[in-house]
Amino acid sequence: MAAIYLSSCIGRIQTRFLSIIGKPPPVMLAHSLRANSSIAGWFVSEKLDGVRAFWWKKQLWTRNGAVLAVPRDFRHEMEAYFPGGKADGELFIKRDCFQQTMSAVTKLDKESNGWANWSTEVGDVKFFVFDIPPPARGGNIQKIPARTRIQELNRMFVNLISKRKPRYVRIVPTAQLPNDERKARVVLASLLKETLAGKGEGLMVRHPDSLYIDGRSHELLKVKGMEDEEALVFDVALGIGKYDGLIGALRCMLMNGVTFECGVGLSDEQRASNPAEFVGKVVTVKHQGVTDK
Repeated sequence: MAAIYLSSCIGRIQTRFLSIIGKPPPVMLAHSLRANSSIAGWFVSEKLDGVRAFWWKKQLWTRNGAVLAVPRDFRHEMEAYFPGGKADGELFIKRDCFQQTMSAVTKLDKESNGWANWSTEVGDVKFFVFDIPPPARGGNIQKIPARTRIQELNRMFVNLISKRKPRYVRIVPTAQLPNDERKARVVLASLLKETLAGKGEGLMVRHPDSLYIDGRSHELLKVKGMEDEEALVFDVALGIGKYDGLIGALRCMLMNGVTFECGVGLSDEQRASNPAEFVGKVVTVKHQGVTDK
């Protein structure tokens, strides 16, 4: 699954391609949208399928505390555009190009003298900024609401691009959902459908008055779609612990040959049934994407 592949890639980045590994920057993370979440009047933007990055202390960090090599011009742009010294965003080429993005930002040419080359056959990697975290005072992040941070981000960027168009830095467009909850859900569903149809990953929603915090916030939510796909059950894995002696998971194969185990969604009655009854059956699974690893 995509999340597993991302985790393994980040591990390789830290050990093979990054110059420094230190204390992670204070990064705000999202929870998932739930059916009972109230999102009327919230901000909405696209969830980019790239590499999360944070400009901090004049360097570009991953959320895990590793420092990325960057192109020389990128550093100049960041120092000019974000004099406050912080910017939260995503390294991204375009939709459906996660692996090309990952490859580009972890590659360091021998002749580069420490500078990275973010050019690829599908386009240049760019840093899409979606937030400017407030500075800290007395060890605490200042309490500036999201609406103010976004307004300042857009104002600052518009003023600067009027003088010089940046090569690497972009701003993630943000809109606001209707103040009526039902209408907000309708608009969100429509935006999600359009994004997924265009091979986008999903959406992000955040409360206009939300504060930037270090860690997960219930006022920043991710909205991702699920894919339905048929798979052939070719074996059964027995369970452990609570399901000792019962069916733990179904070993399945997608029509493209990808194999995986799936145990979520089985009832206790199904787990207690004869494993042979499942082998050879075709089941429908829901997932959020499959990589080639």
